[in-house]
Amino acid sequence: MKETVLNFLKRYSILVVAFLIATILAKLEQPEVRTILLASLLECFAIAFSSFASFVFTKVQFSEKPETPNLGLIFLGVHICFGFFVLALYLAQYAN
Repeated sequence: MKETVLNFLKRYSILVVAFLIATILAKLEQPEVRTILLASLLECFAIAFSSFASFVFTKVQFSEKPETPNLGLIFLGVHICFGFFVLALYLAQYAN
């Protein structure tokens, strides 16, 4: 049990630190810097959602013999969705 908790803390402490740094630095005034920090903040969310999806998928076996690399496709799909979200935010900020 202790090893499981330590493994969890090691795994997600970097994600929490990156999230906090991006949140603190988001108070800067330059719009380009804020966009980069917003993208890094959203990437932290994407990694967290990918980890959650991997956790759910590995606990529930949807197929006996998967023919595709499901975990890799989950990771790719989440990041493509967040990439489109960042692109939309960027275009909304600079489309004036």
